[in-house]
Amino acid sequence: MFKLPLLLAISLLLATGPVQAVVLEGICLQLLKVTSSHLFKSYLEDRRDIRLQGAPKWYYNNKDDQHICVYASEQGEFEAVEKVRAKTRGEMVAEINRILAVVSEDQKNLLVVDQQDRDIVESFKFDADITNFVQRHLDIDRLDYRQKASRVFSRGCLSKQALLDYQKQRLVKLQMAIVDKRADSAFDELESF
Repeated sequence: MFKLPLLLAISLLLATGPVQAVVLEGICLQLLKVTSSHLFKSYLEDRRDIRLQGAPKWYYNNKDDQHICVYASEQGEFEAVEKVRAKTRGEMVAEINRILAVVSEDQKNLLVVDQQDRDIVESFKFDADITNFVQRHLDIDRLDYRQKASRVFSRGCLSKQALLDYQKQRLVKLQMAIVDKRADSAFDELESF
């Protein structure tokens, strides 16, 4: 189960009060739970055996249930290798953004109590650093040039656990930002008296 570090929990309680701290942690836990469940469900739905003429046997066949895999191909010869690598990274960023959008939209109506809660869910959907995360963690484990088709094929996979760990870190940062924002607004309110 996801636990906040002690310092974060104390600052959360001081800035928001015990009830709001539990609600905030509950929202973050629910987002992680639904993300994890969606990753597993996507794998089950994507278990299909697709064969494309001229493509390698592994193309559009997932590696296993522990990874999210994306596929790309590019017309050309050896010069297309870097293009297909970049395209594979772009496909993974798009796939993760799709997952986060589905999870956020799914949970928006269930978790939102007030505007601040809506901000948490909305912030979860948009990740400015996802491209850097994919660059560091994507494993392009298959790259195949087919001379007959004059095409380069690739498969890039990302560990689901690495993605979930990354999302946990994002949610801790998100919680800290929200706690700071709430604390600032509380101090502003006190100063206005």
